[in-house]
Order: sequence, then C-alpha cells, then structure tokens
Amino acid sequence: MTKKSSSIPHGKVWIGTSNIVVPGSKKDFPDEFQSTSRLTYYASLFNSLEINSSFYKVPRPQTFERWSSEVPDKFKFTVKLWKQVTHVKLLKFRSQDIDFFMNAANRLDNSKKGCLLVQFPPSITADYLKNWKHYCGVLIKITRAGPGEHVSSSGIKAGIPLMYIRY
Repeated sequence: MTKKSSSIPHGKVWIGTSNIVVPGSKKDFPDEFQSTSRLTYYASLFNSLEINSSFYKVPRPQTFERWSSEVPDKFKFTVKLWKQVTHVKLLKFRSQDIDFFMNAANRLDNSKKGCLLVQFPPSITADYLKNWKHYCGVLIKITRAGPGEHVSSSGIKAGIPLMYIRY
C-alpha cells in the first residue's frame, strides 16, 4: 500500500505580535542585545511583527528604513493601514492619503514586506458596499507596484473583498 501525499499545503509559519512585546527593560535582555534596539531583540525571538502604530500615525519613511535594517533578512512586517484611509465615512478616502501612507511603508525592504492589514470600523454597514469595489481596487493596485514604482490611486477598475493583502 502506498502512502498518499498530504493535501495540506506546506509553507512558512510567521509568528509575531501586534507591536513589539518584550517584557522587562533592556537591562534584562541577554548580553548580546544590551546595546541593540528592542526590535532587534524581538526579532531574535519572532520572525514577524504587526506594525500597529501605523494605524494611528504614519511613521516617517526613514523609520520604516531603520526598522528594516534592525531585523534579519527573513523577518516580515505586517503594516496596519492608516485609519485616515480605513475609517472615513462610506470609504470615501482621499487618494493622496493612500499615496502618503504607501510612500512611507514602501521604504521597508521588499523582502521584509509581509501583509497590509486593513481594519475597518465596527460601524461599517451595507452603505459602504457601493464604494467597496473601488476601495479594494485601489489597495490591490498600489500593493502590486514594483520596487521604486510610484502608483497613483486614481483610475482603478477591479477589486475584491479582503482583509490582508500582500504588498
């Protein structure tokens, strides 16, 4: 009798937390991490991190660059989309707000980009659906831009419902 191959896909598992959760102060870190950032120590314990602070305020592009430099090559960042884009009435966002956010977030090293986390308000209703296709289309287009390629968020034709998308 031959053994059937598993239909379960095999892949990489990414484990992390929302924001850097490292208990204690830096003096409690192992010696080799005493002079490094909390992120560097965190990255020795986990291989992924959700940047939750980007929901409240867009970090500077240089901050995304610094974060990329403080973690190993196989580390992944999930970036939460700015609430100025996700929590506007009826999803009628300003395209320049998405451009502003993505221009900063795209400064992460491409190999370290995980997902773009889109969190909607609990008050979202069916009234939002008329703008849903355009909203998702914008997100899909801007996250598929190549390295260094700037994409305006106007003129989108397609979209699908989503919660996490790769960028």
